[in-house]
Amino acid sequence: MESPQQAALQAAVNAAAVAAGYPAAGPMDTLTGYPVMAQKYSTGLLAPYAVGWGIALIAYGIVLASFVRYLQSSFYPRDSKWKKALTWGVVILNTGCAVQIMENTFYWSTLQRRNTTNLEQYNNWGLVSPILSGIIAFTVQGVYAFRSYKLFETAVAKTVFVFFISLGMIGGIAGSFMLAVLTHMSVIGTIENALPITFPICSGIWLWCSAFVDITNTATLCILLRRRVKGWSSETDNMVKSIVVLAVETAMYTSLFALIGAVLSISWHPSTDLTADYPAAFWIPLPSLYAVSLFTTMTSRDKMQNQMSTSQGSQQRNTYTVDMQGRNSVGEKTANYRASGVPQGAEGGLGAAFDTRTGSDGAAEEGNATGGIQSLAVHVADD
Repeated sequence: MESPQQAALQAAVNAAAVAAGYPAAGPMDTLTGYPVMAQKYSTGLLAPYAVGWGIALIAYGIVLASFVRYLQSSFYPRDSKWKKALTWGVVILNTGCAVQIMENTFYWSTLQRRNTTNLEQYNNWGLVSPILSGIIAFTVQGVYAFRSYKLFETAVAKTVFVFFISLGMIGGIAGSFMLAVLTHMSVIGTIENALPITFPICSGIWLWCSAFVDITNTATLCILLRRRVKGWSSETDNMVKSIVVLAVETAMYTSLFALIGAVLSISWHPSTDLTADYPAAFWIPLPSLYAVSLFTTMTSRDKMQNQMSTSQGSQQRNTYTVDMQGRNSVGEKTANYRASGVPQGAEGGLGAAFDTRTGSDGAAEEGNATGGIQSLAVHVADD
């Protein structure tokens, strides 16, 4: 029940609105005399998050579909417990991100008191997304870094690679955690104590480091793999080409999103209410994109196995023809390797790159070239 004073105020507001050319207030328009942020500022604050949340939820649906395909693949029962725990962990962490995004979407889409104080006020739910995102990125990047590490032949090269990749991975997860800390400081009203550290600086550290790690991992894998196995045979070259294309495709979206977000984080100095949150549109989807990348790689192994089966059938026919020529035992082995398109000593190259059951420093046993390609995707050391 309105008091006479409230009714008079409402009538005055309605009259002023009508005089200014606005429609009169309806029976549910009871929020009167309340400050409202101008449209351009509310768009600048909320639009990056709205875009990021939308992309992230779509990508999360792809994550679930890809995970189900992995569970149904022929490799899942044979994968180690460590590898299964990794994939389940990534899905669970992504689910946590998705729940937080749904909560934020509901809250900000239904909030009516859109003044400066409310729209700039963070809540501790905002801690969840950068922390989980940083952990997921660190995990998936570590898997890909191990895969690339196995291809190096010298201890010096391995040490240099591990040093720079570790710096990038640690910088990335540190940036994401710093973003979470700033969010908490904003909630409790002590954000000024963090200066000169700001949200764009933290997101910039995170995204630049993530882009560096993703691009370095992919470039290392492509260059070293092609260098070690190129020119053996048309079948082997085609297989390597497929692996390289897969590696580039799976790293492309995470690298692209991280790179764009990183550029946006340094594009405006000093940042304003209209620009400070632009990188959020690109770091919010990252955990789902990393998971999509991981499961795309995992599920590709069935396809690669079918490719290898077709290739092996051709190799066996070639080997039979050579054996019928009556070579001695040494000649037979040499001829068989050449006919099958895999030279002597070649097993270590592909086996080291893609088989989790290789020896120390990636030295594979004979035959791991085939097994390595078939188990292509992820390098997680079996228990």
